[in-house]
Amino acid sequence: MINFVLNNIDEIHPVGTPPDLHISWFWLTDANLWLNFGESTIYEYSDEAMSQFGSKPTRYNDYPLSRFIEDFTSLFSAISESVPFQIWGISENLNGFYRQADEWMEKYDTNNDEISEFYFNEYHSLINWASSRTLNSGHLMGGPNITFIRFEDQIRIIWSSDANFENGFSIWKFKSGHYDMKYADFIKQVELFRDSFFEKMDLQISLASNKNWGEIEFDRIQLANEHQERKLTFDEQLSNLIRVNHSATNWAEITGLYNRMKDELKI
Repeated sequence: MINFVLNNIDEIHPVGTPPDLHISWFWLTDANLWLNFGESTIYEYSDEAMSQFGSKPTRYNDYPLSRFIEDFTSLFSAISESVPFQIWGISENLNGFYRQADEWMEKYDTNNDEISEFYFNEYHSLINWASSRTLNSGHLMGGPNITFIRFEDQIRIIWSSDANFENGFSIWKFKSGHYDMKYADFIKQVELFRDSFFEKMDLQISLASNKNWGEIEFDRIQLANEHQERKLTFDEQLSNLIRVNHSATNWAEITGLYNRMKDELKI
């Protein structure tokens, strides 16, 4: 499900400006990343994008995996919570739900303080359950948004990847879609990624420790300590994915706002 290839140690760029350069754990995670859900591959650039980029060596998202890991694992507590059946139904057309919510907000846009109150109360409360489960790829040009919604023993992965260049060409090969799988299988795939990533990073750290970096600052002890801290942090976050959170969200408030929105949009 989660696929990656770490960059060769000789391709790692130091941080800072000469002569104050150093090697960081973050940049040692520089890699190509792609996600497979069914027949779709997320973070794979389109043929038109590859032509636009010209010299890009691979078709995939190339950025330090540390960013993906931090953003992804921060969602685990929210993802673990099963949504009510009505909310599960909304997830069948999540983009449509967002469009309705925006239309509802526009009804209250009177160019005065009322819009601020409505935005931070009703509107934000209505959509927050979805945004808190969404992996934002804002560090990428036109990056996909990927939402993970659990209902009992199922999880639905929904991605929005319709961004285009100014000339209208698609940035990403696979457009918006969704994929359902067993929640237990999803956890197993995350565990497989954790094991594979840290196994390969163990080697990456070893290679970095044995490399002569010349004038570039390299703190072997600090790097080894941070590596262990990153492992512990991932495992702590993973426990949030496994441990079911039954009462984190006020679903009664959200479903009430959703029903109110539907009624008011009929007027």
